[in-house]
Amino acid sequence: MAEAGELLTRVQELESENRKVKWLGGALVFSLALIVFLMVRSANRTKLEVNELLVKDSRGNVVARLGSGNYRTCLELTGYRDTTSARLCVDNVYGSSLNLASRNPEARASLSAGETLREGGGKRVPGLVIEGETGGGMLSVNVGTETALVIGRSPDDGAVVLSTRQNKPSVRVLGSDGKVVWTAP
Repeated sequence: MAEAGELLTRVQELESENRKVKWLGGALVFSLALIVFLMVRSANRTKLEVNELLVKDSRGNVVARLGSGNYRTCLELTGYRDTTSARLCVDNVYGSSLNLASRNPEARASLSAGETLREGGGKRVPGLVIEGETGGGMLSVNVGTETALVIGRSPDDGAVVLSTRQNKPSVRVLGSDGKVVWTAP
């Protein structure tokens, strides 16, 4: 009977070692699977996917923003204390536009290849608008159904307008009240 007790003890030890080997084998397979998964995942680290990307300066101010929403994607850059800015947008509905602005001195320029620019109440698609210091002068060019070149403060505040309305070229001089003071053809 002593042999039967020893045999029973030996079987219990073997079963215990067998369970340990199974757990160790399972842990090893899990670890290998985890390593393979992490290696595959790290291979895709060259791609960054975000809804909006913000860049901040050392003071925590947002100086660049890249994001999309409302059918458009825009890149916005802002200078120190918002004194200058640039905005480039692309839109499936309104087209593309580039807007540049400065606050010191106050000036603005816009270039559009589809977005409606409203200067003096008119629509200019596509167009270019350059506005001088504190509204002191403006140059506007638009190409479309009515190609026009506007030079002056604004069409509402005195300007010279060269246009081709209904394929009829014309030159108009507008007074400070926005009314025509002189016209050719």
